[in-house]
Amino acid sequence: MSENSFGNAREKTPLNDYRFPHPSTKEPVGGGKYNAQMMWELANNGKIIFKVSDGVFNQGGNDQSYRKKQQEIDGFERNAIFQLLMDAATQPDFDKAQYLIKRRQFVREGGQGRLSDRPIVQAVFTVIRDKNGVVSLGYTKSDYKALFVFDKASDSELVDFVNGEYVPAHARMSRIYVLGYVNTVQSFLNSKEFANYKPREPKGGNGGGNNNRGGGNSYGNNNGGGNRGGGNSYGGGNDFDDDIPDF
Repeated sequence: MSENSFGNAREKTPLNDYRFPHPSTKEPVGGGKYNAQMMWELANNGKIIFKVSDGVFNQGGNDQSYRKKQQEIDGFERNAIFQLLMDAATQPDFDKAQYLIKRRQFVREGGQGRLSDRPIVQAVFTVIRDKNGVVSLGYTKSDYKALFVFDKASDSELVDFVNGEYVPAHARMSRIYVLGYVNTVQSFLNSKEFANYKPREPKGGNGGGNNNRGGGNSYGNNNGGGNRGGGNSYGGGNDFDDDIPDF
């Protein structure tokens, strides 16, 4: 098991082992010692966690900064993001698209806690295909931002035979890397999520079904940085569609 976060130990897999070729940023992020890596982790409650490993570790009990580098994503939304990556890799006219993870969550007003009137943005995933055909995935949560470039797996290289000679095919390598990455990661995470699924236990023994229907209530607490401040929002208020971060 790896580190604890949100109260859940993390199983060690190839998807959170730094020695494997994960998509990474072109330079260190937020004072990190090395380029940040894009990882996936399995919590012991069956949740799948998107995680940024940037070499900046939690210090002085400041859990808020650590939470900004992680986001729980269920299979339905996770696979939608993977589909956007595949669209970027296969559609020449793809430019940019954003997937906003939104949840209703508890907020504090006047010392009282209540469920937000609208779903609150937890994190934003931005899929980009540049003019050369290279694909990237941007991640934003609160004031934390990282852009992962699907450059190439490890130090491997792709060359195409053009006009009688082999020439580097950097952009096509990026798109092939996306397809290979999604095909590998998607099936693994899907199988793990269903295999490790643990239904929430009903509270008080009565009305368990009703309690289970409110899954979004606690989801926001885990992902949004708690009941107050910081990770709950960016841009102010409950409607952030006019202030979507960009790359």
